[in-house]
Amino acid sequence: MIKGFLGIMEMFASFVLLNLLLFVYSLLIITFIPALAAAIETMHKWKKEGLSPYFIKNFHASFRKHANKTSLTLSGIWFAGLTILAADAWLAASFVMAMGDVLYVTAILFFLMWLLMMPYMTVQTMKTDLNVIGIIKNSFLLLWIEWKRSLAMFVIFAACLTGIIIMPFISLITGSLLAISIYSIFIPVIKTYYAAPIPREVME
Repeated sequence: MIKGFLGIMEMFASFVLLNLLLFVYSLLIITFIPALAAAIETMHKWKKEGLSPYFIKNFHASFRKHANKTSLTLSGIWFAGLTILAADAWLAASFVMAMGDVLYVTAILFFLMWLLMMPYMTVQTMKTDLNVIGIIKNSFLLLWIEWKRSLAMFVIFAACLTGIIIMPFISLITGSLLAISIYSIFIPVIKTYYAAPIPREVME
């Protein structure tokens, strides 16, 4: 691995390329979760072996491994849920009535809950053989059981959004930052709750 200023530039360039891969592979919307899983596995490989400029092939192989019926369905459900809840919040904000504020706050809370369930959904598709319903149910429960981790993810989301508003160039690496955050915060959770070996190939 290159050290010094060139090493920093190599790292930034790798993060930008990984961010671009995540964006391109997520264009179909239903492929977001397998694309994010591939980004997380790429981060894992970087941690074990160091940065490599030739990781695109490995990213593609990881994406194909995780692009199964469960992860594709979860991606579609997750995006549809976000869209519906965002529309509900927008409609509630336009209501001129006594319950308008209550409906708006409720819609926002449900939106944030559904948003923060995404990391749990992603790592469970990577580490377990549960079906869609099982993953959604467990993600909802883990959201509250592991509330400190959920809160940490919310802070990271808010920090990234603020950073993009202040310094738009940060958007070049937001996908990489998301993958790093989920890898660091949520993979240990799944290892704790699903410690038994499973037949599906997982990260070592």
